[in-house]
Amino acid sequence: MPWRRDIKKELNIINTQCLQERQIFSPRGAKVTKHTYSSNLSLHPLLDGLSQLFYDIQWLGENPDVSSDEIFPWMYVATR
Repeated sequence: MPWRRDIKKELNIINTQCLQERQIFSPRGAKVTKHTYSSNLSLHPLLDGLSQLFYDIQWLGENPDVSSDEIFPWMYVATR
């Protein structure tokens, strides 16, 4: 999916927190698994109308009418 934003950093934060803070996650429900990101092309179709933050900047420059003007509050998280 060349249209999607690279979210490796965000997935690494989630994985790290899951490992470091195991005591805050309940043993019930779905099991915690490692979140992965693949840069390989996928058969998943384009998701039209997302906020600009979810698209790759270069790809969006070539396809400007795909994103919405909706503001999405992307969070930057400090980790230790």
